[in-house]
Amino acid sequence: MIGRVVDFSLRRRGLVFAFVVVLVLAGVRGFTRLPIEAYPDVADTWVQIITQWPGHAAEEIERQITVPIERVMNGVPKKTVVRSTSIGGLSVVTLVFADGTDSYFARQQVSERLDEIELPPGAQRGLGPLASPVGEILRYRLVNCATHRIAACRDEDVAQPPKPLTELKDLEEYVVERELLATDGVADVVSFGGTTKQYQVFVDPILLAAHALTFEDVAKALADANGNAGGGVIALGRAALNVRGVGLLSPEQIGDVMLKNDDVPVRVRQVARVTVGHRPRLGRVSVDGERDVVAAIVLLRKGEQADATLAALHARIDDVNARVLPRGVKIGAYYDRTELMKSTTRTVLQNLVEGMLLITLVLFAFVGNARAAVVAAITIPLALLFAFVCMDAAGIPANLLSIGALDFGMIVDGAIVMVENTFRHVARTQERGERHDLRDVARAASREVARPVVFAMTTIILAYLPIFTLERVEGKLFRPMAWTVAFAILGALVVSITVVPVLTTYLFKARLREWENPLLRWTWAAYRPLLARVLRAPRVVVAVAIALLVTDAVLLARTGSEFLPHLDEGAVWMRATLPSNVSLAEAEALVDGVHTPARDTVGVREILERYPEIRTTAIQLGRPDDGTDPTGFYNAEFLLVLEGRSRWRKELHGKKDELIAAITKDVSVIPGVAFGFSQPIADNVEEALTGVKGQLAVKITGDDLNALDDVADRIARSIQPVAGVVDLTVVRELGQSNVNVEIARDRAERFGLTVAEVEDVIEDGVGGQVVSHVVEGERRHELVVRYAAEHRDDVDALKELLIPRAGGRLVPLAHVADVNVVGGASRIFREDGRRYIAVRFGVRGRDLGSTVEEAQARVAKEVRVPAGYDVEWGGELESARRAGERLALILPVTLVAIFGLLLLAFHRLRDAAVVLSNVLLTSPVGGLAALLATGTSFSVSAGVGFLALFGVAVQTGVVLVARVNESRAEGRSIDDALTEAVRTRLRPIVMMALVATLGLLPAAVSTGIGSDSQKPLAIVVVGGLFSSLALSLAILPPLYKLLARKDGIE
Repeated sequence: MIGRVVDFSLRRRGLVFAFVVVLVLAGVRGFTRLPIEAYPDVADTWVQIITQWPGHAAEEIERQITVPIERVMNGVPKKTVVRSTSIGGLSVVTLVFADGTDSYFARQQVSERLDEIELPPGAQRGLGPLASPVGEILRYRLVNCATHRIAACRDEDVAQPPKPLTELKDLEEYVVERELLATDGVADVVSFGGTTKQYQVFVDPILLAAHALTFEDVAKALADANGNAGGGVIALGRAALNVRGVGLLSPEQIGDVMLKNDDVPVRVRQVARVTVGHRPRLGRVSVDGERDVVAAIVLLRKGEQADATLAALHARIDDVNARVLPRGVKIGAYYDRTELMKSTTRTVLQNLVEGMLLITLVLFAFVGNARAAVVAAITIPLALLFAFVCMDAAGIPANLLSIGALDFGMIVDGAIVMVENTFRHVARTQERGERHDLRDVARAASREVARPVVFAMTTIILAYLPIFTLERVEGKLFRPMAWTVAFAILGALVVSITVVPVLTTYLFKARLREWENPLLRWTWAAYRPLLARVLRAPRVVVAVAIALLVTDAVLLARTGSEFLPHLDEGAVWMRATLPSNVSLAEAEALVDGVHTPARDTVGVREILERYPEIRTTAIQLGRPDDGTDPTGFYNAEFLLVLEGRSRWRKELHGKKDELIAAITKDVSVIPGVAFGFSQPIADNVEEALTGVKGQLAVKITGDDLNALDDVADRIARSIQPVAGVVDLTVVRELGQSNVNVEIARDRAERFGLTVAEVEDVIEDGVGGQVVSHVVEGERRHELVVRYAAEHRDDVDALKELLIPRAGGRLVPLAHVADVNVVGGASRIFREDGRRYIAVRFGVRGRDLGSTVEEAQARVAKEVRVPAGYDVEWGGELESARRAGERLALILPVTLVAIFGLLLLAFHRLRDAAVVLSNVLLTSPVGGLAALLATGTSFSVSAGVGFLALFGVAVQTGVVLVARVNESRAEGRSIDDALTEAVRTRLRPIVMMALVATLGLLPAAVSTGIGSDSQKPLAIVVVGGLFSSLALSLAILPPLYKLLARKDGIE
């Protein structure tokens, strides 16, 4: 079959060239259409249910909102985990679905069940955006050009007076968001920071009582006075006019609303103060010294391509800046995923170009003929174009890991064998002066090696197939790579047995001279005596092989383990955890610093400004307005966009870990604040995996928050001394001070009051009641009524708050209720129906596996967990274990599959066993030694590297054993056949190993942004192929001889 393909190609050379033309055109088209991802979407399918109920404590949110939602959502199909966070005024319930679940199906199932949930009055719920945790592609703020000039600002913009924060917030919510949401691929624009305009009516309860009015009288009067009515149509001459009643438009009109008319009208302004203010703030953002800005995060719709969406988004922002926004205000991006994509693309392309150049040089050096080198090298672009066509047709995006992990040496190996054999046959035929048809020589030479080439390259594809069985994060990360490699190898295989033989008939017409590389001549001269010795004592070689297996075990034991190497994003995400009950003012003081006669405190921002390695510092306190990030002012997050490594100080050696260590040391002077470090994308992925913002988390589940807090403290103290543990933090749930109003029913009844009447005053009068909205063009702003600040802003004022009773008399709240300050929960975490508290930490300077093992041993020995409480270790550890178990299964399965393919190729159990044994004895030792030498931990990426290594290393054995069998068939003895096979196949074997090694060498030594994820894979392949080349020629021949004797063949 394979020979017939070669024959057909040589008979129909014009058809082969037509195929090449079509392939080039289709490949170029496929490449231009192919989306490129800097970081693939590795998160599970999830749906968030966000419910806002302002003014209510975390315990009340959990009891009345979170638990009812969880109970209903437990029946959703394909759901794997239900997590929730309850904080003051906000509940976020997250449903995680099984791998591969369609996002729209998941959202539909959740939406259908939401209608079954009855929420308390005033609670507003909705689904989170259809976005992934890795979907934050752009962050921007609105800039006043007068105070902070950016590139988009023109001279006339700088001359405009700066706009107040509330007006900028209006522009963001009603202008910018609308424009950016129209961009294809954008799921949502999440507003953060700034002040939201609000019309406020502050009622004085004493004046109310003086006019015999209640709080509800004011609220009802304002609601009734603010309706926009339609009165139909009236005819006026030839025109038809709409009749429209317009409600309130200004504070003055609100103050003029009449509350009652007992001969003398009583208006709102007589009992209340009307003002234009803003909602209670939920968050604050500062960027590069701008202390308070209006910012927003653009989220990519799940399933969309980041590169195309960002290109459209940039065009839209330019249009909004030029045409839509008023003069003096511009959109300024401070984080753009495009930078990461460009950096990683640049790193990957540099590695690929360097690898291709090295391969071409090796081909020329070993063959000594430029034409032969060109014929072999042309396989690389054609194979890539073939892969682009297949990926475009299958809708598979070009993950930068998948492109970066392509080994051009692996692609060109088959062509090397074909070209080398054809070159040697043609040169020798010409040297003998024989008349020949070049096509006949090419046909004979190609057919001689075509079968082992096909089976060797098919083995590489087979070695990658188990990658498709990887799950969740690791599966999403490496499956595109497996597709890319499989398509490229398949393309290389097609080109090798069709295009390459045809090209040799054209490029080998001129006289060829077989050139022996001096290095090869020296290698053969040194190796031949060694070969003779090992053939005389094959059992000694077997003993050496067993020693190699022992060496493998020792190296594996000394190699650390981790889940996945982290992609360097060119930025740092730093988190500061403040005391749970911290106010916005105190949080700002800790973050920005305070320098007054009364207090002199250095802030985190001031410390960060000392670092020239940091290009942009963006700080966010609290949470965004839409509730997508359930946190409070106790959480400060810092986005540190870094300069290029060339601009870093020499003492940091260009290492991010050393920069983080320096920052950690400097910020440790700030008391009462715990710091943690990650990266923007990695932080979101970590939270999506476990529900905890951290690389690793210990979750303690139980019912009582105090008991959970105690166990968490003891676990944290136990973990603290473990080497490698950093950023250790107990995610506190307690510590929020609450003002508890416990209504005494008997006392209330004595005053003729019901519990509901007292609660209404507390909820509406103190918390505030949105009675209507004031419409200003397209903008709608809340109209809120609440008691004046002096009647509600401290405990003593609350005790004296007047409750209206029948007959217009007033009763102080303290007469019908006990008002006390008590401790409570700032947040409550739940998972699968149970409360939990988390101890989060990271690992730096040591491998994850041994660090966690030591930590677990210490906790098991030192911490006694009460009955009814459970401890679970999660985060990257859970993922590493799952991936490790999967690799432990698929590595043996892969070897069995390779063995089956070898049996199919050779039809002899002996030959298949020789080839596979040679791979197992010679390859792992080099891969493991390379990991150990470079300080690289064993990870999923390294495991995938071993899969690739086994597939590539098989080629040496296949080519050599095939030639030995041919020599045996010609009547040679075993020793002579082995010697002749090594002599004739030494050049292609060395070339295959060298080009495969050099093809990934740039990726193995690269330090650029984007190199991290592919580096362990490349290190394993380079090290393994080096040891395979060095050891195979000494181990395979005696192994073959020994097994041949077992078969009775001499």
